[in-house]
Amino acid sequence: MKCSDIVTIGSGLKTIPTGTFRGTFVNNIVIPDTVTKIDDYAFAECVNLKKITIPESVTSISETSAFSYPKKMTIYGIEDSYAETYAEAHGIQFSAVSPISITLQPQNKTADVGDIVSFEIKAAGTDLTYQWQYSTDGGNTWKNSAAKTATYRLQVQKAYDGYMYRCVVTDKSGKSLTSAAATLTVNASLAITSQPESK
Repeated sequence: MKCSDIVTIGSGLKTIPTGTFRGTFVNNIVIPDTVTKIDDYAFAECVNLKKITIPESVTSISETSAFSYPKKMTIYGIEDSYAETYAEAHGIQFSAVSPISITLQPQNKTADVGDIVSFEIKAAGTDLTYQWQYSTDGGNTWKNSAAKTATYRLQVQKAYDGYMYRCVVTDKSGKSLTSAAATLTVNASLAITSQPESK
């Protein structure tokens, strides 16, 4: 495995088994909230490993062999968690992050063609970044937009009727939380379907 970007392990896993990432080139990994234990040599010989996010759910990490290069890496986690205790005991740099929470979800909008509408999100966390996405098929698939702030403004077009919008919020550790989706409804344009006739 040769990875330069953030690797996020799928949810449902309870243990990172012995030697799972041993000798790989992963450099930034996010452990899911379902994991409680990291076994021996799970990240041994990972020469490029710089950042690992460990959730509060983890209460056991191999004391001697989970990481080969502790001086080169940073553990991201919740303050006063087991992850912080482990980092301090093994001379690993620790960076505290606040859990991401969304305090204001995007709201549905109704507008006329040509109007400017804004979708807004408010979130709490550490060094948050934002990526708005839109769906043209009722939420089955999503595409990234150019909007990367807490507010997404756009000029309404008729084709946007029924489009859905959501925001992916990411903190400095690489952990993400996706907002609820909001729907844009575009009002029907006024049109004359029958002209008056001369009498």
